[in-house]
Amino acid sequence: MMKKKIFCTLCVILPMIMVTVAYFSVPSKIILTENAHYSAYPNGLVRLSADDGAINTASVGVQNVTAELFGAVPIKTVEVSVVPEQYVYASGEVIGVRIYADGVMVVGVETIGGARIAGVKKGDLIKKINGVDAESTEQLSAILSSQKVNTLTICRGKEILDITVRGQKGEKGYTVGMWVRDSAAGIGTLTFTTEDYDFGALGHAICDSDTELLVPLGHGSLSPCKVTSVKAGKSGEPGELSGIIRGELWGNVDTNSNLGLYGTLSEKITGIKLPVATEFLVKEGDAEILCDVDGTGVKAYKIRIDQISRANSKTNKSMSLRVTDETLLDITGGIVQGMSGSPIVQNCKIVGAVTHVFVNDPTRGYGIFIENMLAEAEKIK
Repeated sequence: MMKKKIFCTLCVILPMIMVTVAYFSVPSKIILTENAHYSAYPNGLVRLSADDGAINTASVGVQNVTAELFGAVPIKTVEVSVVPEQYVYASGEVIGVRIYADGVMVVGVETIGGARIAGVKKGDLIKKINGVDAESTEQLSAILSSQKVNTLTICRGKEILDITVRGQKGEKGYTVGMWVRDSAAGIGTLTFTTEDYDFGALGHAICDSDTELLVPLGHGSLSPCKVTSVKAGKSGEPGELSGIIRGELWGNVDTNSNLGLYGTLSEKITGIKLPVATEFLVKEGDAEILCDVDGTGVKAYKIRIDQISRANSKTNKSMSLRVTDETLLDITGGIVQGMSGSPIVQNCKIVGAVTHVFVNDPTRGYGIFIENMLAEAEKIK
């Protein structure tokens, strides 16, 4: 009798669970490009169908379609927007980036000292000192060492605080016991450029190495970089590209966001002109990344998109991928620092960019949808 009751309960609960999972597996809004070839079964369980059968992608517009579990049980209505096909230049060039903070960052505070006593914390952003804009570490240090009492205007999250700091007299002036930084630099990969001289790169933010917080951008620059060596990645030990950042300026960085770096080029940098795939057109399966890992120029290397996370579709970890190209594995061991921003190409469309590596498995990593990067670039404009 007990087994029968359990069986009956499962017969009721399991279908409910299946419908719930299916419901949330398909987004309420889907964007397709004009004349796109899409999968009627986006996740193998749910079929999308319009009143006359297939979704019409022949013309731009909005239509409502029905999501049906196993092609038979209607579970939700989905709004499908068909948009004009968009093209960008997929790059893969290695770049050098330098960004200057909108203020001076506190990257460390001594256990004993005026800064600690006053309440200054690691991660604070100093915007002003004694009412004057804090523009550099040199300027800040010169003022702090020249007088005993100073007022710091600090940005801490969404709070703006005025903190009075008292220094201790030393051989070279007053000290308050804190470490500061006003800029960050590194190398990465240029993802795309446009006909309007806009660019997107990295697919993630540049963060301070000590605080691991996003560097609030004052201004920044993008320059060409020549790869000189590569440290292959190992389990528990991420690898990295090393290179020489050249002096000439390619463009200005206007935004440092969680979805990448964006700005304007001073000269047009071309790559491979490719159509853009919207999120719904990205599939699990074979793909390629474009990158330069040995200083000889951009090449295509084979990867596989293992999983697409619709729940994380608006983040920089919206898909997981795995390097399958033996040549790339021999050179880098997989994904290394400096490859962030490498364009991902699938079915002759740019679908995203590499963003992170799995620390314990350098052959695997995360990627961001190109649709998200373009939306971020447009929002900034």
